[in-house]
Amino acid sequence: MSVPAGTLLQYTWLDGTFCYLGVEEASLDYEMSSRTREQDHSFENYWPSAFIPIGTPGEGSRLLVNSLEGSATYGSVYELTYVEGVSRISASLSQYFETLNACIANGALTVTEDGEVCIEFDGFRSIGRRMNPGCDYFD
Repeated sequence: MSVPAGTLLQYTWLDGTFCYLGVEEASLDYEMSSRTREQDHSFENYWPSAFIPIGTPGEGSRLLVNSLEGSATYGSVYELTYVEGVSRISASLSQYFETLNACIANGALTVTEDGEVCIEFDGFRSIGRRMNPGCDYFD
């Protein structure tokens, strides 16, 4: 998505956290991670090579999708957090969006009259945990 210059991030976070990347942004971001991995092989433990970026809150974290065929978590959505590495949010991209829809339907994600996305963390975590069993992000 395109964000006009000067827009505050809370007015762009479609899920309360991440601004989704366009194809060009995601490609450039992935290329950057590949170059970093070539220079520092331990970076693979932080951001695995088969994890494709699809979103960022703008401060270094990423929303990633596991595209490693044959992986037990192939297609799963992860959050990459600075220093901590990846934590699994959802078993699939479609389940991730179904979780967001449930959060909106139950008031855990709301949008103000001014277009600001607000998250009610306890409700969000409760819905996320119920809809995404086995995903450590909501624990």
